[in-house]
Amino acid sequence: MLLKTFLKSNRASEAFERKIQSQLVILLKDLGSTNLKKAVIACSGGGDSTALLIAVRNQFPALHLTAAYFNHGMRDDKSTKAEEDFVAKIAAELDSDFVTGRNSGKLNSEEDARIARYQWLAEICNDVGAEICMTGHHANDQAETVLLNILRGTGSTGMSGMLASTSWPLGNSTNTRKPVLLRPLLRLWRNDIDAYLRDLGIEPRLDDSNADDRYLRNRLRIVSLPHLKDINPKVENHLVALAEDTRSDDELLTNLAQEWLDEKMQYQELKHQLVPDEIKIPRTNRSGLSIVPKPIFTRILKIVAGDLGLNMSRSQIETAYSICGRANAEVSISDGEIRTEKSWFVISKTSPK
Repeated sequence: MLLKTFLKSNRASEAFERKIQSQLVILLKDLGSTNLKKAVIACSGGGDSTALLIAVRNQFPALHLTAAYFNHGMRDDKSTKAEEDFVAKIAAELDSDFVTGRNSGKLNSEEDARIARYQWLAEICNDVGAEICMTGHHANDQAETVLLNILRGTGSTGMSGMLASTSWPLGNSTNTRKPVLLRPLLRLWRNDIDAYLRDLGIEPRLDDSNADDRYLRNRLRIVSLPHLKDINPKVENHLVALAEDTRSDDELLTNLAQEWLDEKMQYQELKHQLVPDEIKIPRTNRSGLSIVPKPIFTRILKIVAGDLGLNMSRSQIETAYSICGRANAEVSISDGEIRTEKSWFVISKTSPK
């Protein structure tokens, strides 16, 4: 049984909470949500999400919090019931609401589990009227994500890792209104989180599946990163720094791409006045797309394709760049196509059959 005294901060834990409070204030200010009333925190009972739930409650006592536990249905009922009960008790001690859900479909992969979890969290946010959902991803997770993306093959977006504030990861897959996803722990390390919980006398739940090295992320954490630390003990710090530097460069280039679109074709007006299935970009005049540097071209393409609801692989972007300088060429993309006309570079979305 948890005691309320365990959830009261001491001098050591207050420093940890102030870091989260400072980061969350910055994120909310950037969103224009300084008067936030309600938020959902995804809480598995593990150390990161448990620490986040307690710290946010202690630093934002007026905020209406809902702790949300999701059972993926991939582990034994005894373990998941113990986790669910743990989160429910923590939430009760914090005078926060608690909700739980269980996956009802078949999950064949980690990605399936992720999609099911985020779909459910979006529904919960919608049900309780929360525009913000927080998760407990921390700096170690960021290092793992960057390394995982590099191994899979990625560009600047993948090397940027996770964002502390981002749009909902599932896009418009359902009709549910999507909250904003915040990760207030992203600058804090697992050691900081563990120390905070020890100070409070709280022992979080351990998910045995995190030790299963059949999953690639687990294998990176359990096998690969320890070997890399033997070579350079600061490898995780360097991966996180790489993400921050790459993100800054990517944001600058994306802003330049947006400025180019606005200057050449009043893109913001076009985007807000119409919902086209096709967008034509000037290609051959002296300031057309064919002479735009590749880093800007890539981001122009991502912006326009994204606004049309299209996804493009790296190889498709490379092919699109290679045909930009000549007319009457085309490349197929998922649910659409790119073609060049005499004076235009055309991105179109195909109608569903």
